[in-house]
Amino acid sequence: MANRTLAIIKPDAVAAGYAEAIEGLIEKHSFAVLARMELTLSSEQVAELYEAYEGDVDFFAALTAELTSGPVIAMVLEKDNGIAEWLALLGPEDAAVAAVEAPLSIRGMFGSSKIKNAAHGSLSAMCAFRELKLFFPRVFPREVTVCVLTSSSSSSTDALTSAVSADGFLVIATTTVELSKEQAESFYSHLAGSPAFDELVAKLSSGPVSAFALEKPFAVEGLTYLLGPKDVLQPGSLRAKFGGDIHCSESLSAAAKEAAFFFGDMLTRPSETFAWVKPDAFESADAILAEAEAAGFTILASEVHTLNSSLAAEFYAPHAGREFFAPLCDFMMSGPSLALVLSRPCAIAAWRSLLGPTNTSDAKAKFPNSLRAKFGTDGRRNACHGSDSAESYAREAALIFPSLFTMESTLAILTPDAAPHMEQIMGAIGAAGLTVTEKRLTTLAEHRASDLLRLLGPEMPPPAPPPPAADLFFSAWMHSKDNKLLQLYNPSAEPIALDSYALPVLRRKKDAEATWPVFLFEEGKFVPAGGVFVLYDPQCSDAIKAALPPDERCSQAFAELPSGADAIALVKLLPGVPPTVEEGAELPYTVLDCIGTFSIPPDGKPCKPWPVAGVAAASKEHLLLRKPTVSAGNPAEWDAPFKSSQGTNAASSEWMVLGKDSTEEPAHGWSVGSWSGTPAAAPPAPAGSFEACMAHLTSGPSLVLALTGKGAISRWNALLGPVDPTIAKVRCPGCLRARFGIDSTRNVGLGSLNAVNAFQEIKFFFPKALVDPIPSGKQAKDYVAQALTPTLTTGLVELCRAKPAKPVEWLANWLIANNPNAPLTIE
Repeated sequence: MANRTLAIIKPDAVAAGYAEAIEGLIEKHSFAVLARMELTLSSEQVAELYEAYEGDVDFFAALTAELTSGPVIAMVLEKDNGIAEWLALLGPEDAAVAAVEAPLSIRGMFGSSKIKNAAHGSLSAMCAFRELKLFFPRVFPREVTVCVLTSSSSSSTDALTSAVSADGFLVIATTTVELSKEQAESFYSHLAGSPAFDELVAKLSSGPVSAFALEKPFAVEGLTYLLGPKDVLQPGSLRAKFGGDIHCSESLSAAAKEAAFFFGDMLTRPSETFAWVKPDAFESADAILAEAEAAGFTILASEVHTLNSSLAAEFYAPHAGREFFAPLCDFMMSGPSLALVLSRPCAIAAWRSLLGPTNTSDAKAKFPNSLRAKFGTDGRRNACHGSDSAESYAREAALIFPSLFTMESTLAILTPDAAPHMEQIMGAIGAAGLTVTEKRLTTLAEHRASDLLRLLGPEMPPPAPPPPAADLFFSAWMHSKDNKLLQLYNPSAEPIALDSYALPVLRRKKDAEATWPVFLFEEGKFVPAGGVFVLYDPQCSDAIKAALPPDERCSQAFAELPSGADAIALVKLLPGVPPTVEEGAELPYTVLDCIGTFSIPPDGKPCKPWPVAGVAAASKEHLLLRKPTVSAGNPAEWDAPFKSSQGTNAASSEWMVLGKDSTEEPAHGWSVGSWSGTPAAAPPAPAGSFEACMAHLTSGPSLVLALTGKGAISRWNALLGPVDPTIAKVRCPGCLRARFGIDSTRNVGLGSLNAVNAFQEIKFFFPKALVDPIPSGKQAKDYVAQALTPTLTTGLVELCRAKPAKPVEWLANWLIANNPNAPLTIE
């Protein structure tokens, strides 16, 4: 059976230039590449991919740092038994193990460790589903299709429900109706004038019909395939079973029209249900939540509970007196359970359809893809609970999550990126039962944006990592028969003494053992701020020597400069560590820049000059001049041209290849004694960082709202969804950030974390706003009857007695003095 998996070529393999070879192996092994993209992973995406490693803090931190360090290539692969086939081609996860056990595997050939192991693959079908949705959400779209039975007996509807549920469909809505001839004609209006039109209309309007809204990935095609050919005589098909009494949507557009015809806006209107992950399945809660999210549910609220006897009895009170009541309460008290409020259209029916039959044995036999089949044990220990009606949901959720039914306020900020989607966002706010009580369009000043972000407390975006400190790098290399020189540049604003720097040199000679001496600079040498230091061969021409920097401390005669076929590096010494290189040990310094490679060749291997920027043998008989946009060294050796400064062509290289023996190149701002860099502007702060959020909040107008409603804080945060829109597309594709977000900064908006934050944040923007909960209708009527009306009546009577010259002012002062809301004090 063909299945799909996610493949990621990791930063280490991309940087080393192995991507082309890996993609060649994918093609050679007959994988179909359905989608491909290049991106740089965020830490949130890494956390989703490698959630199992989060408990190993050190390993997970190192893994995250590596996977976010550069671009990756993500692909959707398809093949018969594709998940297992791709894992086999990858080899063992630890590249060191793969090199021994599977040397021809991808990790065996291209990996170097468990972290730098070249590529990733989904471990299971469920992992593939979630991971593909993370990167390619359209690969597995969830669709709704409509099925109509014109012979709507209870046996036929039950048979159809069983058949589609067993095939993985969620039955999210059902209805039985009797249609008039006019309604039937409207349903089949697209067939008007066809030979079958009158017969279809007559059948649809001849008696009760049952309509089913069914959901799964590729639902339209899936149901068409399940029903079988339109030839009702085809044996074994559902059409043969139901004859001509069954209809299904023929396209997505037809499904949308038919869904609206039978169900109105029910299939798009958010609703909620209550769920328990029971004690027997508590250890599998993560897997159950993954399946819930894959089925389109958003987690509105969640809490872990170990029920006591009174709470268990109250929750299951509708079953009090039945024989299973006491054992059920005992079971629910036997360990922790996860309480959930889940949201999506048709939430109650969709969750119960996902659960399967109450009895686990029935679920395993008839609905093997249901949650109870996968995680349940028997009729009582059946993994999960779901509300069976809107009334049950209201009672159960109010018992466990009373805050969702308490009027409260939250701040909502719709950031500048949300402007094009404002109409849809405001519609979603209304559909979530939230009311806008305060509204303000504002462009935040920097200090206001900073103050606002700091109010977020633990949810404040993290600061961007500091830019690397400016340090020395090679700016020019010259090699010819008469001249050899190496120029160092100081990009910092301060002079740098060379006491703590050194130059390892690899000498590679044919038929002789390679040597690797480390040379220190002479005492007192330094590189001026924004200036250069020149190492030159003592036999250089007089013209080169005359062009050296005028300060003798900024140049040094150096007879050990390598030939164009050897290697040299610029390194920074570690304090107190002798610069002695020992085989198998860590380097006693930090490599800042490199020309060539320090890999010692096999005996007898000929030494050849290095190609640079696509020019063969460019490291000999040429001047290599660093491009002016370079602002730091590149420590990668030249055996990885995709990663090193060497490059593979003029565009990818950090060097320009020029003619030899020149003392200056005015067109490039270079001379033996100077180098003029014009480094590119610093990259913007990474998405999701404090600095990026600051820049975005101050870039244009934001719409600031105070929202009020039952459970407003939880509902607004659930409506927003996860901070990273890529994660949101996986976990709740209907949330605002999944629909309209761009990245972790441009992600629609912000919301209050809790009631304390909500109070502070609303007062921040609306100092005069009342943040107290709005009373319910009964509370408001009682307040008017018991406090407001008597007070105002008494005041008006007193006004008539006093007959003041300024009655309005007098009444205002009287009401202030007799305020029914004034606190009571005890003398």
